Amino acid sequence: MIGIKYTTHRVSFDFATKLLLFILSPFVAFLLSVRNAASKSSFAIFALWGMLFAWQMTIQTTSEYQDLIGIVERFENNTYTAEEVGHNIYAYFSFSSDAPKELYEIILIWFSKLFSSSYHIYYLLASFPFLFFMLGSLKKVTQEENFDNSLVCIVFLALFVMCKDIISLQNPRFSTGFWYIVYCTINYLDSNTRCNKFLFLLLLSPLFHSAYWVYILFFYLFTILPRRILKFEVIAIIVSPLLLINIDFLREYNVSFFPPAFEAWVERYLSDDNYNKFVVQTGRSGFWWVQAIFDSAIRIAYIFMTILLIRNKDTITKDHRNSVLYRFYILIYIFICIIQSVPILGQRYFDIIRVFCLILWLRTIMHKYPSILYYTLLTYSFFIIRRYCYVIGGALSVCTPIEFFVSPLPITLLRFFTL
Repeated sequence: MIGIKYTTHRVSFDFATKLLLFILSPFVAFLLSVRNAASKSSFAIFALWGMLFAWQMTIQTTSEYQDLIGIVERFENNTYTAEEVGHNIYAYFSFSSDAPKELYEIILIWFSKLFSSSYHIYYLLASFPFLFFMLGSLKKVTQEENFDNSLVCIVFLALFVMCKDIISLQNPRFSTGFWYIVYCTINYLDSNTRCNKFLFLLLLSPLFHSAYWVYILFFYLFTILPRRILKFEVIAIIVSPLLLINIDFLREYNVSFFPPAFEAWVERYLSDDNYNKFVVQTGRSGFWWVQAIFDSAIRIAYIFMTILLIRNKDTITKDHRNSVLYRFYILIYIFICIIQSVPILGQRYFDIIRVFCLILWLRTIMHKYPSILYYTLLTYSFFIIRRYCYVIGGALSVCTPIEFFVSPLPITLLRFFTL
């Protein structure tokens, strides 16, 4: 009893200390919480930091980044009544030709404008489901036996979160849907009874973003495929080079047999505009080749990590829970390698390879090959500089004023309270 009281008191003191530090400097409190990421107090700080970051996102004058600007314009230019939301829901589930691609953004805009016409409130509300599923997924991995406060685990956290960080909330649809499917998939695979609740919840993922129809198709095929995967491992190695190339044979397919709304979605992904922008990369800068080299290096790192997982199959599959995740990962790795030929979609689904590779790596062989994660982080160096450190046009700089990172909480609240 004394031990329980002491533990409770220690947790309360830890949270109170971090909360006080958060008031003095939210950014410093966030960074220090990473050191003991598995604690409840750290998760509370992560949630507070995420909500604060989302609320303060502001279009900066130096920005040429389109996601935040485009979403804000859609928010400001669209207003929905309850009747219109109901009509959209009916059209969506009836696969009507005038159905929206997804419902999440429509419902979020409608709900946000019940309280305020400010896009800051929109992003604050958008942060709630995003953080719930992101931190819920993070909680699962930080509770693993192999997770501790070592440097390699901090590197793991960085790689894990970068799959879809808080900045990606600029476009709430895909980023929230991403952590939603990760959360549901992990809980489904870890359930001894293969909980049908999470299998059903996965069906709702296209409500966030229409791109997840493809994931739904894959996942339900996964549930009926044979459990022996030796041949699939061979296929995984054979198709690995597809992660490094783009091919366009899918653009020649006739997709008219799909329902009207789904057909329009497929045609958008295979359109000439998307092909030119994301495959040919029309309008890219003179240093596009630097990014291309580092992007390829990241993909090579995950190919190599996958090969090491296959080589350690016997050790991994001794544990039933890891065996299920291993089988799932090999199959989705093959699937995503194949769909790399689809502009936009292939790149987005590569993030799914990253997150499940990291989870399986943590559970099984991370401490056997700790240097691999360091090398993998090194391949992200250009991405990190461009996304977080580049002052003019970086993803962080275009949505966040510099003073946000050095201001005490009261100053930040006063600055944005009237927004």
